[in-house]
Amino acid sequence: MKKVVVGVVGAALMGFALLGWNFFGYGKTAVEKLQQEADDRIPVSMKVANAERLVRDLEPEIKKYMRLIAEQEVDVNVMDKNVARREATMKDAKRQILALNESLKKDEKEYVFDGQSFTAEQVRNDLANKVTKFKLANETLTREKELLKARQDALKTNASKLEQMMTMKKDIETQLEFLKTRVETQKAEEAVGLLDIDDSKMAQARKLIEQLNKKLDVDEKVRAAEGRLQTQITVPEKKEIRDVSAEVEELFGDEAKSKTDL
Repeated sequence: MKKVVVGVVGAALMGFALLGWNFFGYGKTAVEKLQQEADDRIPVSMKVANAERLVRDLEPEIKKYMRLIAEQEVDVNVMDKNVARREATMKDAKRQILALNESLKKDEKEYVFDGQSFTAEQVRNDLANKVTKFKLANETLTREKELLKARQDALKTNASKLEQMMTMKKDIETQLEFLKTRVETQKAEEAVGLLDIDDSKMAQARKLIEQLNKKLDVDEKVRAAEGRLQTQITVPEKKEIRDVSAEVEELFGDEAKSKTDL
């Protein structure tokens, strides 16, 4: 073994001494030639079988992506329903704010709602709380809508990629069937002594196999955004009476000027 190593190193040094830096270029060419000769010795049928194996290996990946997309669809549906419920809740909260604000404009000492009496101060405080909660809820709803839109776009993109992947798989399977037919035809011709093999067609077959191998390099990963944006609501301590009616009119405009019943 030692003699072999010494012989290889000696040959390399001698080659470098004779050819200089060109020695490494010639060495690379020789290696590539050997690799090409080794590749030429591999039967086309074996290459086709290898391509078929690669296609079969795509099945688990496709199933995994299909499941991930299904999970994303469920998440989007849940978020969509939550947004719809929040919008309905805010619509009712808006109705109550407008009605309370309209009642305060009457400047009465006592107000009756649903059979219960409340002082003007109590009504004003309740209205202030409702306005604060409405503003915060509206900000939360805006963020939820943005997150929903982002997930809907991601779902659409992932579904499109999966469709492309499945289409590519079918296309490769069709090409493989064509290659297998060619291989069987060549075997039949060899069996009857027809040795007129077209080298250009063999080169074309090898090139097609290389293209198939490139197309099989599929490794798409689906990221599912999880979690929700949470809003920490902190209501500041009231130090002075707020002009809630002015806030309501600023928030809702002309709607706040019309009378609305609870």
